[in-house]
Amino acid sequence: MSIKGNLREASLPDVIQLLSLGKKTGVLSISDRKNFGDIFFQDGRITYCSIVNREDRIGQILLNQGDIKEEDLEKALQIQDDENNNRRIGDILVELNAITREMLYDRIRKQLTDTIFTFLTWEDGFFNFEPNIKPGEETITIKLYPEDILLEQARKVDEWSVIEDELPSEHSILMTTNIVDISNLNENEKAVLKLINSRRILKDIYEKSHLEKYETAKAVYGLKKIGYIYVGEEVDATSMISNKEKINEHYNLGLAFLLTEMFEEALREFKYIVQIDKANAIANFYIGMINFRTKKYTDAMKAFEDLLKLGVNNVALFNNVGLTLEKLGQYERAEDFYERALKLDPENARVNANFGILSFHQNILSDAEEKLRVALRINPGMNYARFFLALVCLENGKINEAIDEFLKVTKKDPGIWHVYYNIGQIYINLEKYESAEYMIKKAMDNSDRDIVCYKSLIDLYFKDKNFKKAEALLEEAILIHQKEFDFFYKLGNLKYKKADKKHAIIYWEKALLLQPENMILKKTLDTVKNG
Repeated sequence: MSIKGNLREASLPDVIQLLSLGKKTGVLSISDRKNFGDIFFQDGRITYCSIVNREDRIGQILLNQGDIKEEDLEKALQIQDDENNNRRIGDILVELNAITREMLYDRIRKQLTDTIFTFLTWEDGFFNFEPNIKPGEETITIKLYPEDILLEQARKVDEWSVIEDELPSEHSILMTTNIVDISNLNENEKAVLKLINSRRILKDIYEKSHLEKYETAKAVYGLKKIGYIYVGEEVDATSMISNKEKINEHYNLGLAFLLTEMFEEALREFKYIVQIDKANAIANFYIGMINFRTKKYTDAMKAFEDLLKLGVNNVALFNNVGLTLEKLGQYERAEDFYERALKLDPENARVNANFGILSFHQNILSDAEEKLRVALRINPGMNYARFFLALVCLENGKINEAIDEFLKVTKKDPGIWHVYYNIGQIYINLEKYESAEYMIKKAMDNSDRDIVCYKSLIDLYFKDKNFKKAEALLEEAILIHQKEFDFFYKLGNLKYKKADKKHAIIYWEKALLLQPENMILKKTLDTVKNG
């Protein structure tokens, strides 16, 4: 099962330890609202980490750190391309003797621990664990015990807040002063000093350093404090990359946020793209989709209309415009866009299904049935279309056919509680109370005890005059749904019916707290109390 939470409510180290102790396999996605990254686990051990839009390709990492030459990487990439397979670049470089297996794994471990360190500095944001997801086949993984990494990084994170305040921007150029004696420097400071050549920005120094990010930053901090280096001009980060690269960065982040349902953050990234390129159809489409999913239908329609003005003419857009117009209650316009979509692709199951559902809501049952059956002919596994087909059959009085269609839905997805609930209502109308009870109980079990199921089953017991079961179910219902007037009122009535005046008064008084202006209940209470 997935695990979600807020980094302010549950610390990242605690979450990592929980997954480690549970020997979980999957991916833990983390975001500080501006950045997004993943930690992959296998049987509770960390195998790989990455941050969206940060360089994590092992070939480039090895090149940046001077472990391999540019011609080594080009040769490895050519071999990979010629063989047309997913053989990993790291493995090819080892076979070419460009690097040892030990050095390869050492660099991967450095990249992994650097990334974990960065995650641990994020104090605010969200996390989401999805089980049984693994890195891509091209990724070289290692296995590290989380507790070892956490112990190693905990001290560094505590010290980071002090160091970070004294560090310049990552886009600041670092420059050396007139150094005469370096004998008083430690080995890390000497190594970092060699990388500072009055041209490199701090970000480049992090990437080229053989040290972990924290150790590199600490060395920079130390060198700056003793006056061996000073901070030069700050390079405009946006001027360093092309518009195409900027768009790719925002697009990657937008998709990452969208996949974990961080809609506000995803929307922000796609809006950035539109600021750079107003005619970017993909970004506008995602803006419309996100607004639709967050029920901001007017904003969704505006984004889709912008696409139409750009001349976008495809099935996906017409279908989504139709869905949005339907939500806005503009049924005739929605029909028009579904028809336009079907002219482009008459055999599109999704459009036929959505058009059929619109017809059902308009009570045009013959059209609804025709379109839903077309959708199911094209894609028999389209469960939501089958659900609405069952509702159409029910409205047309085809009771047995409606039940058959509902049961087909449950075979494909037994967790859809609304289906069991609807079958239960059919059986209630047919006065088949035993079958109705079975179906509504299944609906209740799959709906996490939804109030609608309680109400239906309680009404069923009253109709069947099974007051003992009704009383027991009401006592259970008020523990979960404590603000439902009818539950307390009906339970009071049943207690009074059993001559249990004491408990009848207790439940009626609780009901009156929920509806203090209910005069009938007030009179009933006065009568019983004074009787």
